[in-house]
Amino acid sequence: MQKLNNSNKTSLFDLLRSVAEGSEFSSLLSSLLVDMCKIDTVPTEDKKRNADSEAAVYQIIRQAIQEHALDGTFIEHRIKDAIKAHPAYTKPYYQNDEDYEGRYNLVHIVHAGLDTGGVALNAHIDTVKPYFPPVMKEGAIIGRGTSDDKGCCVSIIGALILLKNLYEKTGISLKKPVVSMFVTDEESGGNGSLSVALDRSLAAIYDTILVVESTEGKLHPANRGAIWYKLTLDGLPKEQLQFAFKAVRALDECGALLRSESEHPMFATRPVQTCHGILGSYGEHPARTCSKVVLRIDNPPQQIQHYISEGLANYIDKYTDRTLVIDADSGKAKIERHIDIDFDQTRCLLTVWGTAGHMGKALENDSAIVKAAWIAEQLYAHVDASQISLAESSTGPLVLEGGQGFLPTHTIEQVKQRMSQAIDRLYLAHQTSYSSLKKPNLSFDKLHNDAFARNADSREMEMALYVGRLMNVADLEPVIGWPVSCDARIFAGEYPEKQVITVGPGTIAYAHTDNEQITVKELVDGALQLALNVLVMTGTCVPDEIA
Repeated sequence: MQKLNNSNKTSLFDLLRSVAEGSEFSSLLSSLLVDMCKIDTVPTEDKKRNADSEAAVYQIIRQAIQEHALDGTFIEHRIKDAIKAHPAYTKPYYQNDEDYEGRYNLVHIVHAGLDTGGVALNAHIDTVKPYFPPVMKEGAIIGRGTSDDKGCCVSIIGALILLKNLYEKTGISLKKPVVSMFVTDEESGGNGSLSVALDRSLAAIYDTILVVESTEGKLHPANRGAIWYKLTLDGLPKEQLQFAFKAVRALDECGALLRSESEHPMFATRPVQTCHGILGSYGEHPARTCSKVVLRIDNPPQQIQHYISEGLANYIDKYTDRTLVIDADSGKAKIERHIDIDFDQTRCLLTVWGTAGHMGKALENDSAIVKAAWIAEQLYAHVDASQISLAESSTGPLVLEGGQGFLPTHTIEQVKQRMSQAIDRLYLAHQTSYSSLKKPNLSFDKLHNDAFARNADSREMEMALYVGRLMNVADLEPVIGWPVSCDARIFAGEYPEKQVITVGPGTIAYAHTDNEQITVKELVDGALQLALNVLVMTGTCVPDEIA
């Protein structure tokens, strides 16, 4: 191939960038994302609804590729029962059984050469609760799934559109295949990607996997791990709640100890987060920090506000006062206020506020559950436990759910053991204080993602870094691990010989939040970055032929 970077010819980078920055391209990508996000793909107990909503999103993807992108073969890749025997399998906890009937991943293959040595692009269409529809505002698309991860799906489509445009203008065609994987069930544990990864005939086509998540274009050949916990407490309501708040503190201490032991060269900031997402009816998701808990104190003493203030002050001393922390994106305080108090002589309603956000940002967010636990410590020192309850409570066991992040310095089994021991010690220490509380049941049946780290100096990383520099990606180097967990670890575990990199548009800071968003520019830049990576990683162009 002739080089195109001389004075008489436009470089491939400039050619692709001119298309990407055109209004037609950006309008197409933003419209695609809005259409995809209009469809609620939060998994539910209604299996037909899950299948139908996912199929509707896949139809949008299929039509966009057929009309605008490189030709290829579509496969409705059914989620196979064989995944149930795999260690990475996660029970679909949102439904009553483990049946994936009618559900599938959409795979698109651009065939080239001998159909070996290619690149796979992977992104997911499922989202977390609560769903809210998309709106366009000041160059951004705000809505559930915009950054995590439908925006990344759109950038994959955009990359295939740019590559088709390149072929039509220059005759340059790919030398190796591209496999685009649009998968489901990532948020619940990765069963969609697991089913695709176990397809050995499909895996023979690609040598490199780019798992497309909101990394701001940064390149991560390593991911932190994550495991979700569920603590079930059975006994008198007053004992359930008191123990739950003690358990929050104990698990936080366990997480802090793990973090102190987590020295790893690719994770200098030690992103070992402990997240408490659900307490009874409060909270929506184990990996989303809880933003509100309401406590009821019956027959409150006159000093109740003093006790609450003491507990809140202790929390702030430990975690900082985020009413004084200005959010870089909004320009406003991270949280407007910590609490609201509504009381009379018969009862006090204490609303504890926090900030909802992705577990990966748990160290920067304000957890209402953690804050309530610190306040409760002071309340229980002065008020009888029978007077304290959740304002929205129900009969039966009380459930506390959340997640624990960890690095390649620890295995999943070690993390499980540490957390279990923390709860066991807590129960033994206070067992005589409770007349009815049964032994707590701590389980890990939901998401269990291992941590992994690959070589940051690989050939694929060198090529991806070259592209990142062309794109002026901020803070591209030094290369670090992603402080979040995703489906990348499935491919890393299944194929140690393949290079696995997490990269994509948008920021994880918006994922799982009530203000989830991605800008149109980020979608466009993500598509361009992926297209350039495909060109160099398939050997279609060497880096010098790009710029």
